[in-house]
Amino acid sequence: MSRYILGILALAVAALHFFAGGQEIVKPLLTSNIPTASITVLYACWHIVTVLLAWSAFVFWKGGAAAFHFGLLWVASSLAFLWACVFVPTTIELFIAPQWVLLGPIGLFALWCNRKATQLRSN
Repeated sequence: MSRYILGILALAVAALHFFAGGQEIVKPLLTSNIPTASITVLYACWHIVTVLLAWSAFVFWKGGAAAFHFGLLWVASSLAFLWACVFVPTTIELFIAPQWVLLGPIGLFALWCNRKATQLRSN
């Protein structure tokens, strides 16, 4: 049951990224005055993250070892946001971004769900 909740949470994060991120991040990016090459790379990265978040929802829904590894990825991503906020002076505004708040707890929930499922299979 918890893997279904996890899948739904991850899908909600992917939808939030796609819809809210598209309005708040992508539209201003595409109309900015930075070099076209930089816009293209950042736009591609945004799409890659969108696909990975959506794929995470599927993996979490299915459960298993892959869900554990995706949980590690979500926790590591959250820690990367926090690390950048602390050690990179120009990125402190990342602290108010919702990514690290969403990725960390959901990733930890994925790890907990996998641990729980592993314990049930071994008994």
